[in-house]
Amino acid sequence: MKSKLEKVKENLKKLIELNPEGNFKIGRCLTLQEIELFEINHKIKLPEEYIDFVTNVGCFGFGPNEGLLPLNQYNDLRHRILENNLQK
Repeated sequence: MKSKLEKVKENLKKLIELNPEGNFKIGRCLTLQEIELFEINHKIKLPEEYIDFVTNVGCFGFGPNEGLLPLNQYNDLRHRILENNLQK
């Protein structure tokens, strides 16, 4: 029996195939070593569900607004959010 993540990955690939000229994309899967390095560098612990997703489905792509951002864009997003909150 297929896992939920396998089904999600299959469905995302089908969406890409159905709309080859669209801007749908999915990033490569991350390794556990990349996740661990990110957690160490940012002194955080990512949720297991998120780790499962980015190590089995992909690390960026589909989603509202900018979609799921790659981890290397974390600091940029964090700074934009902080700036927006300070301006309010």
